[in-house]
Amino acid sequence: MKFSNCSRLGASACVDAGISKFPPAYLLNSYYLSVMAARGVDRLWALGLLNTIFLALPIAFIALIQGVRASLSRSLVYVVAIVLTAVPPFYVYSGALEVQSGVLIGIFISCLVLMNDDVRQPRRPLLATLLFVTALLLPLFKDTNGLVVGVGLAFAGAQSWLRKRNDPAKATLPRWQQTAWPLLTGLTAGLAISMAYNFIKYGSVLPVVYLQEASQASPPPAKILEFFAATYLSPNGGVIVFWACALCAMVWLLRSFDLAVSSAGASVAAVVVLVYSAILSCWWATFGWDAWGDRLMIPVMLAMVICVTATARRRSVELQATHRYGLVRVVRDSALAAVILLSLHFTVVSYYANKEAAIMASLFGGPSCQQMTRDLKARKAVLGLAFWRSDSYYACAWERFIHVPRYIAK
Repeated sequence: MKFSNCSRLGASACVDAGISKFPPAYLLNSYYLSVMAARGVDRLWALGLLNTIFLALPIAFIALIQGVRASLSRSLVYVVAIVLTAVPPFYVYSGALEVQSGVLIGIFISCLVLMNDDVRQPRRPLLATLLFVTALLLPLFKDTNGLVVGVGLAFAGAQSWLRKRNDPAKATLPRWQQTAWPLLTGLTAGLAISMAYNFIKYGSVLPVVYLQEASQASPPPAKILEFFAATYLSPNGGVIVFWACALCAMVWLLRSFDLAVSSAGASVAAVVVLVYSAILSCWWATFGWDAWGDRLMIPVMLAMVICVTATARRRSVELQATHRYGLVRVVRDSALAAVILLSLHFTVVSYYANKEAAIMASLFGGPSCQQMTRDLKARKAVLGLAFWRSDSYYACAWERFIHVPRYIAK
């Protein structure tokens, strides 16, 4: 209602109306919730239904690409991997768009990899269509998703070039053109819609509010490095703790089903994850502020799970080498076991602890964050966005990074 009114009256009316700073997909979700509320459906149930439908889309995607029979094992691997994360207990009923965005990114990079692979001809038009649709939708869910599309395209193009250089007999240019056209067309349309949405709100095609936050609240270089390290290493839901159990189970199950991880799929997903994490490290709230674990990394990590399972191939028959348990392997396996146990602990706490108490202890349980809360009330009005560059906030951020979640009974 607010958006429809201000779109008639102009950008200044949108500012006065307090329209959300978030991308257009939030508006679509808001409209969906209003329709469901009018039919008497509880908000949490409506969100749970919508996010569950999105999480089920990769299963349908794998069945379309691989065939129903071949998709059964891959779909099981995908479901088990998701269940072994904090996504179901904390983010299925969330109004944030990380789950939906992650599914779209996962299908997008899977299509990108498969389009550059030797897939059967009947599958190529379907992949091209899905590539177009996901490239169109991604900018509507998050402004940085346009960069994800560009990184994926550049990396896939580099792989095609290397394949052509190593095997000149392969005609990679026509295949690359079949990939680039639907992707660029969809991305252009998505960016046009997103820019039009921004123009109606702000009188500018750029996301003005986010740019203002970035200019006034972005951390200095030393903090960027700290945020980047915490993104992966934090015991309070960093990437390793949040996803290690799921990723290890995924690889083990794929091998159990005689499936091999596609090097192209894993490489594209890993590059997207790395670039995304580097971008988020430059943001003042690298974990997503009020979040359980690193909420902002959910889209690309979920996309990695989808891409690896969707692009997995049948393993070729080969002789298994005999592995000797030397000191290096013992140390490696022990470290991996410790990481898996820590990740499993995080997952168990996510499912069975008192969720409200656990997240409050994670966010505001320490003295630095309690002091930051008091400072926020006293100084935010004076400092504005610059408060997020203060020593008080950085002390709280560090305290959150090193916090180890524990079980709190319901």
